[in-house]
Amino acid sequence: MSDTLLLLSGRIHTLGSDPRPVEALAIRAGRIAAVGSNDEARRAVDSPSRTIDLAGKSVLPSFSDSLGRLHYEAMARIHVDLSRESSIPETFAVVERFAKALPRDNWIVGYGWNKWHWGWKRFPHRADLDLVSPHHPVFLLSSDGRVAWLNSAAIDLLGIGHDTPNPPGGEVERDRATHAATGILKESAVEIFSRHLPTPSPSKLENAFQMVAKEYFRKGVTFVQSHSAAEEFAVLKSLDDRNALNLRVLVHAPGAMLESFLKEGWKSGRRFNRLEMGGSWLAIDGTLASQTAWMTEPYVDDWNNLGVQRVGKDDLETWVEKWSQWEVPPVLHASGDAACRLSLGVFSELCGRSERLRPLLVNGDLLSPGDLASVLESGVDVAVNPRRIESEHDVGFHYLGKRWNRGLELKGWVRNGARLQFGSGEPLSRWSPLVALQVAVAATAGREPLTLEEALRAACRRWSPLEGASDPRLSPGEPADLVILSEDPAEVPKERIGGIEVLATVLDGEVVYEKEETLQA
Repeated sequence: MSDTLLLLSGRIHTLGSDPRPVEALAIRAGRIAAVGSNDEARRAVDSPSRTIDLAGKSVLPSFSDSLGRLHYEAMARIHVDLSRESSIPETFAVVERFAKALPRDNWIVGYGWNKWHWGWKRFPHRADLDLVSPHHPVFLLSSDGRVAWLNSAAIDLLGIGHDTPNPPGGEVERDRATHAATGILKESAVEIFSRHLPTPSPSKLENAFQMVAKEYFRKGVTFVQSHSAAEEFAVLKSLDDRNALNLRVLVHAPGAMLESFLKEGWKSGRRFNRLEMGGSWLAIDGTLASQTAWMTEPYVDDWNNLGVQRVGKDDLETWVEKWSQWEVPPVLHASGDAACRLSLGVFSELCGRSERLRPLLVNGDLLSPGDLASVLESGVDVAVNPRRIESEHDVGFHYLGKRWNRGLELKGWVRNGARLQFGSGEPLSRWSPLVALQVAVAATAGREPLTLEEALRAACRRWSPLEGASDPRLSPGEPADLVILSEDPAEVPKERIGGIEVLATVLDGEVVYEKEETLQA
C-alpha cells in the first residue's frame, strides 16, 4: 500500500453534496486525507510517495459490479471461455480445438455462449456438438448461466434418459416426437447435473480469482458482490486471511446452502479484511434470454410458456420465517413480472417484521414502478445492468412483443424510491460500467433517461446487508478507492461516454491498474 499519493490539477467528482468538481486529492494510509485545491491537497501530506499530474483528467469513486459472478468468471478462465465468440463456427472451432488437445473421454467444460450472438432464435441441439466432439463429454454454460448445452457423450455419462424427471424449478428439454433429451438443461437442472463436473483445485481457483480481479481493475471496478458456493467462499476467505484478496468482495450464501453456511459461522454483515458476508441468494425465476423468466402472460413465440417459477409461494413463506429468525436479508433474482411482484410481496412482509434487514432485488426486468409505489413506499434496492436495454432489445421484442416497452424502466424505478446499483450479470468480456453509464443517460429505445448524477451514483453504489445501498464519496476519512478516466463524463456528449478510457484504478490508496504511459509523475 502506498503511504501517500497526491492527485493534482484534475476534475475530481467527489459525489458529495456539492456537485462541482474539485482539482486535487490527497491520500494517506489508504484513506482520503483531503480534497480541494492543489495547495490544500499538498498541505495534507508531507513528501508524498507519488504525485500524479492529472492535467485535467477526470476522477470518480471506483465502480462497483453489483451483479458479479466470480465463480462463473473463474471457471471460464480455468476451462473454456466462449464469451468472445460471436458465431456458431467460432464456437465450434474452440470446442474442436480442445477436443483435439485433450485425451479422449476428458470433460470439456465451457462458459459464455449466447445463441442471439450467433443469430439463432432456437436453442442448439446435442447433435450440433456431436459433430465437433463425439468422444469427449461436453458441458457448455450459457452467458446468463441459466442454460447448459450438452453433447450425447455428456448426456450418457450423466445418466440422463427417457425417464429422467424434470427437477422442481428446472427442465431437461426433450424432443416432442421422440421424448429424447435434446442436450439443453434449464435452471435447477443445470445446478443438479453440474455437480458431477470436475472440481478445480483451490490453487487453480485462487489463480483464476486473481486473473478476474485484474480484469475488473482494467474496468475501474474495485467492489464486487456475488453469490458463492462453499468451496468458493473458502478460497476467498483463505486469500483474504493472507491479505491476498485483490478486490472488495461481498458474498451471498446460496439459499439451498444457507443452513450449512450458518453452522460454519456465517453472519450477515460480518467483515474481515476485504471480504464481507452478505445475504441469502435465491432465484425466483430465470432470465428473458433463456425464456425462463416467470411471466403473468405467455411468451409471444410460445403461448404454452410462462417461464419457470423456481420457488413456490409456500416455500417463500417458510423462507421469510428463516430470514427473520436468522437475521439474513434476502437477495432475490427476479426477471419476469410475476417473479418481481412475488418478490416485492416478500420484501414487504419481511420489512414489516424487521427494520434491520435490507433486501435486494436483482435484475427486475419487468419490475413495475406502480408495484414499487404501492408495495414499498420506502423504496427498494435494485441491482440491474442497463446495457441490456440495448443488447437485449431484439430478444425482448421477440419474446415479449410490446411488453418489452415497459422493461427496465430505470427512471420510473428511481422516481418511485428505488436505489439503483449497476452490475454486469453477463460475461466480463462484454461488460463495461462506462457503457452502462452511457445507456442509462441516453433516451434509449424510448425510455426516459437517468440524470448523469443518478447514473454515476448507481455505477459506484455499494450494498451491505445491514446498511442497504450506500454511495461512496471521495471525502476525508473514506477509503481511497477511485478511478482515473481519460475524459470527464460530464463534459463529453452522452453518446461518447462508453468510449472513455480507464487510465488507472486505485484501491486502498494503491494504484492497482495503470494504463501504460498515460499518467505523468
